[in-house]
Amino acid sequence: MLIGRFTDEIEFRSTLQFTKDNLNDVSHLFYYGYEKEILPKNTLHYASNFSGVMVGIGYNLDQLENRFSFLEIIPNEFPMK
Repeated sequence: MLIGRFTDEIEFRSTLQFTKDNLNDVSHLFYYGYEKEILPKNTLHYASNFSGVMVGIGYNLDQLENRFSFLEIIPNEFPMK
């Protein structure tokens, strides 16, 4: 909802639907890892090579290590319910 404050040109895609064409004319890419999963190779490739601003939150950021190599992954001590 916060992103919508700045633009109305927002598209949501699951990692299974994510393609290179989804990044045409895109300046910002937001990744929300709602649940733990193994990210598809195409998602990893396109997200890692995206030249714009990328913001990540939630699970699976460790798989996007090229973009988020500065992160230290801490085991989840307080499981989300």
